[in-house]
Amino acid sequence: MRTRLDLRQLYERAARRGHGARRAPPWILGWQGSVLEAPQASRLGCERALALGLDGFAVSLWYSRDGGLIAAPEPVLEGLGRIAEHTRAQVSTVDIGAQFAARLRGMPPDCAEDLLDLAQVSAPGRWCLCLEEARAVELLKELLPTPPPALRVVSSDPAIVRQAVHSGFAALFRAPTLDERELAALLASGARGAWLPVAQWARCESLQRPPFERWTHADHPHELEQALRLGVDGMLTHEALRAQAVEALVARTPDGKHAFPLELPRLRLEGDANTGWRGAWEFQVHVHNPFPEPVQVTLGVLPRMGAFVIHGLPRTLALEAGEHAQVPVALRGGAQQPGADPLLFALLRLADGAQLLLDGPLERVRVVPADPLPLRVALLRSHPHQAPRTLLVRRHRQQLLVSMEGGREWADLSLEVRVGDAIHTGARGVRVNLPPDWDRDADGIAFAVRARWTEAGEACEARLCGGLPFGPRSGAPGRLVPIVRA
Repeated sequence: MRTRLDLRQLYERAARRGHGARRAPPWILGWQGSVLEAPQASRLGCERALALGLDGFAVSLWYSRDGGLIAAPEPVLEGLGRIAEHTRAQVSTVDIGAQFAARLRGMPPDCAEDLLDLAQVSAPGRWCLCLEEARAVELLKELLPTPPPALRVVSSDPAIVRQAVHSGFAALFRAPTLDERELAALLASGARGAWLPVAQWARCESLQRPPFERWTHADHPHELEQALRLGVDGMLTHEALRAQAVEALVARTPDGKHAFPLELPRLRLEGDANTGWRGAWEFQVHVHNPFPEPVQVTLGVLPRMGAFVIHGLPRTLALEAGEHAQVPVALRGGAQQPGADPLLFALLRLADGAQLLLDGPLERVRVVPADPLPLRVALLRSHPHQAPRTLLVRRHRQQLLVSMEGGREWADLSLEVRVGDAIHTGARGVRVNLPPDWDRDADGIAFAVRARWTEAGEACEARLCGGLPFGPRSGAPGRLVPIVRA
């Protein structure tokens, strides 16, 4: 326990910055607050994001039946239903604190007024409000007749972006891709910029034009480094300390391209799903010194959720400029359900006395082949006494068919299927159009399934793997791969 506490303190000392200490842009914001420490889209989570040294936060807002604006990651609240069908008083009965941790029991969802007050008083840089409903834009305009310059309104609906611009807000269009025609339409609408995946900004040289703002979301260290080297204007992240540490790395290696010192292996989960989210792996940790001077590197593993036995780490190495090294590691353990993956970290001590702590997830993944024949896949049980549940997964040309087996007597059965960064929903089955050329990537595409239903009056849930809901607390999604590579 003491090792974990000391390491946490080390993280904060190595990566934290005080308000106003950063040179922005890029503006680094906590996406839905600090989701590892508080419920998503809560004021507490946003306060933690600011306390960790970020420039601001970004949350999603949804309108209630009686004209309130509620902060929540999705338009549906667990245990209640759609926010738009309920009043603020009804929404306040939902205990998002207990859903996160017992110590936060009694915490309801926050209203927009709580977050607006925090943002205008405490956020030192930028803050974003994500809106996907026209009514929400109208309600926000009532709360903010004169929009603050630091605010960005974000939407994936072009009509809502235009509405936000017409209402006087600086608006960003969120999309998976953006071509020249869409860019021209976006500029004509008066939008301030766009929020695209990091890889899209890397490919779209034509979009790199001021004063058009470039925003993205990044959690993985390689994506964080790429975004920072591209010089994006703003970045949303779930990983506040990691983002600031990678920013410090990029500042010290301005001529580098891939200065992050660790290779992060994916840990494939094999065997019976009924044993839970557990496994045993042996692998080599690859580390290199990205600096033109000798450094001392301490390698280690930090579990976030679950219990693990670790052999081979921690270990301290002395590396000359540009030197590479390998360290054999054995890792065993896990938990009953998917959760935040363990972190592999490298603490670099530089010749000038500076320390830099860099980390990344050891992602545990289940691999599902996209077979033209129906494939039965076991779901993970939410508790040891739950009966085994299975899915049927089948690829038909450029579509993926996912359906639940059995349970005809269940009430309210719903499926969520994640393919890439898109989530598709349905009742007993879901049909998904696969992205073009997805199978050209040897790693396939992110894939996750979550089933929820009511059985004998009790709410039940089963998952294929991590990845749902979004965020590091859920762990990494699985991978859907072409059958020849499975």
